[in-house]
Parts: sequence; C-alpha cells; structure tokens
Amino acid sequence: LQSALAGYKSDAPILVGCPSCKIGIARTLMTMDMEHPARGKDKVREDKPVIDTHRPVLHNAEWLAETLLGKNWLSLFKAQASRTEGHPGVRVVCMEKKD
Repeated sequence: LQSALAGYKSDAPILVGCPSCKIGIARTLMTMDMEHPARGKDKVREDKPVIDTHRPVLHNAEWLAETLLGKNWLSLFKAQASRTEGHPGVRVVCMEKKD
C-alpha cells in the first residue's frame, strides 16, 4: 500500500468498489504500524463510526454521497426516509445537493 499511495495526501480516502474490499483494506491498514505512511493522517471522526482513525476507506457510493450531500448524508437520508410517504411498493427519498 505504501508504494500505491505514494504522492497522495495523508488524509486522502482510499476508494473501493465492493464492501468486502473496504473491510479488507481497512483491516490491512489497522495491522500496520501506527506511523506507517500508508495509514495516513491520524484523526478521530466523531460524526460517524469508522473502522480506523487514520486514512478513510470508502465505497465509491459513500464517497459520492459525502461529496454531493455532505459528511452527515447518511443521517439526513435516514431522517428523510422515515418521514417520506411511501407509494405502493416504492419509497421515494428526495435529497438536496449541499451548497
């Protein structure tokens, strides 16, 4: 991972296409020494649970939602989904793009 991540900012996320890859890469980062460059910048995020407090590992859809809708997109989605009137067999949730 160190050579693959060379040249990237220490807080740049690792984007993955499948949930099991997200877990596997995050676990690999956790087994590395705390000061290993591939682990990234140490920071604690209180707004959502994370597997590791260093470089974030995100699914592409999570990254896109966070980029378009903000860091609290999931809690906003859940709140909106709980208020939305369902149509027969379908639940429509309208999310607004962040400014």
